[in-house]
Amino acid sequence: MMHAWLFTGANAPLERIERDIPRGEGNNLLIAVRGSGLCHSDVGRMDGTLTPYMPQKPPIILGHEISGESLSVGPEVRAP
Repeated sequence: MMHAWLFTGANAPLERIERDIPRGEGNNLLIAVRGSGLCHSDVGRMDGTLTPYMPQKPPIILGHEISGESLSVGPEVRAP
């Protein structure tokens, strides 16, 4: 199992959740995230200023500025 913080709506507290660990399949890479930052758009979602303009609606796991280690690579992944 992995842990994540789920955004459910503007001005609501994040909810700590557990999810099954996904697999690195197809053209995907599975990364064990060791750290994740929240950017300006994430904060704008949380305070409601950008929430109506974002393409993906809650609930969503925020944070796309990550660092970590590769755990598995799908067979269709190609080096640039």
